[in-house]
Amino acid sequence: MGLTLSESRSCRLSTFCALYVAQGIPWGFMLISLPAYLASEFQLDDTEIGNLKAIILIPWSFKLIWAPIMDNFTIRSMGKRRPWIIGAEILMAASLLTLMGLGDLSEKMRLLLWIYLIHNCFSSLQDVCTDALAVDMLPPEEQGLTNGLMWGSKLVGKGLGAGGLSWVLSNYNLEACVAIQIVLLLGIMCFPLFVLERPGDRRFPWSDPVPSNAIQEDESSWKNEVTLSDSESEDSSVQVFKAQDIPESEDPQSIDWSQFFNDYVRAFRLRTTAACLFFSVIMWVGYGVFETATTTLYTQELGWSDVEYSSVAGTFSVPLVILGTLVGYLIVDRLNSRKLILYIGFGGLGLTSLVFAMSSGMWQSGKFAGSYLVLTEGFQCIASIGFLAMSMRITWTAAAATVFTTFMTMSNVSHVFGNWFAGRFREWVLSGELEVASVMTSYQYTILFVGLVSLLPLLLVPLMNPPEVDLAKQEDSV
Repeated sequence: MGLTLSESRSCRLSTFCALYVAQGIPWGFMLISLPAYLASEFQLDDTEIGNLKAIILIPWSFKLIWAPIMDNFTIRSMGKRRPWIIGAEILMAASLLTLMGLGDLSEKMRLLLWIYLIHNCFSSLQDVCTDALAVDMLPPEEQGLTNGLMWGSKLVGKGLGAGGLSWVLSNYNLEACVAIQIVLLLGIMCFPLFVLERPGDRRFPWSDPVPSNAIQEDESSWKNEVTLSDSESEDSSVQVFKAQDIPESEDPQSIDWSQFFNDYVRAFRLRTTAACLFFSVIMWVGYGVFETATTTLYTQELGWSDVEYSSVAGTFSVPLVILGTLVGYLIVDRLNSRKLILYIGFGGLGLTSLVFAMSSGMWQSGKFAGSYLVLTEGFQCIASIGFLAMSMRITWTAAAATVFTTFMTMSNVSHVFGNWFAGRFREWVLSGELEVASVMTSYQYTILFVGLVSLLPLLLVPLMNPPEVDLAKQEDSV
């Protein structure tokens, strides 16, 4: 008798959260600890730091390439998504292993970037597989809680990777950081190794099929149907979910790629999905600029050490991230309002940056400057949960996993652009176009830009109407 995701809610929650922690720990180290260390030790400017962060994040834009491949090719006997997740985890650990014995980072920066580029290719693959598995397995009534816990787990992992590994890097060396990450990755890989997708799946291709559990959790019988109520609320639909039945085998040559492409294009013909796509294109530009600009601002201008910056931006933000996760769950699951959580998350991101930009006289206060970092991470958590929940809610057609991955991919593209653009924006400010002579004033203009561009996606939220997708699904099934 084995554990399966389709039969056990606790297995779903624990597995998805563990897989997101696996993404968060190296994410925190690569995007917070390592750039802060390099900015502090080698005085890299924000253009160089932005390039570093952008290069690390570029593979997350490959998710759109992974999705259709993963959707149509797999080892069916082990489940539709699970073989890809296990393979990605192994390759993530193997790529980190190549960092052992790297030596002086100042002399190996190009090699370091290449290794992290490759590592993030596998990490983005694991992310696509996990998201697709969530789309397959999560009934609508679980999406709010699980989306919140998933993203919260990633940000908790990010906090631990940022603060904890920054201390290890400062007191020991890069090899110690790598060893810790490898051990954690291999430990987390036990979840997809021992928890299967559905009864009848095999743990390995040569194993016997795992039978259904005799005692199942008390979960409602899920029916594969969607009905609409007369209410006008954004989540007025009543949905009961059934995990998709996946055949044991499928001949990849029989796949109708033309129909697959048509299903993919058709998914974005609705105003709701088109608005969400444009939303994803601009949503993290401001946050990407924030990440890069604050790294050099705090470590080079405000006198913070790289460990102090990484600890506050990472570890100290964990309690607020957990609070953000709970807020996201309550709003999505209890109040049935994905739009509200988007307003709170992105509104909070924008307003926090605007207040910080207009209070530059208080930047030397450690508590005030630290509060900005912590609050931004908290609102970013809420905004991420809202976007994840909305994207999952409105994903439809037979190309669902690829559609969902498109939303995630474009959000990563906006993040990469923000990282890359930060240094260019401040260089433009300092070039004399705005008659800004002070370096600190250039940071003030940059944070002001972060606030304004973070509010911009909110203009698209009123266009997102999940019942429109439900109606299209209903018409599609007739």
